[in-house]
Amino acid sequence: MGFVIGDIIVKLILFLICRVYSSKILAAKALSQDHRNDVVVNSVVLISAYLGIYFIFELIFISSFFIIYSYFHEQVFLMKRCKCMGTC
Repeated sequence: MGFVIGDIIVKLILFLICRVYSSKILAAKALSQDHRNDVVVNSVVLISAYLGIYFIFELIFISSFFIIYSYFHEQVFLMKRCKCMGTC
C-alpha cells in the first residue's frame, strides 16, 4: 500500500509541475492529463481496495469495471480527436 501512496504523491507533484508549463509546451499538457488520470485511477484503486478488504468485498469488482470503462472511454475519445485533427 505504501508504494501506491508514494506513486500517487509523485504523480500529483508531476501533474502540478506539468500544469505550470502546459501553456508553453504542448507535450507538458499531454503529460499533465496523463498524470492526472494516473492519480485518479490509483486513488480509486487504493480506496476501493481498502474498503473492499475491510467492508464491502464487491467494491473491488465494481471499481475494476470503473477503471476499465474510464480507460476505454479515454482511448476512444483520443482516437476520435486524432481522426478529426488528422494527426493519426
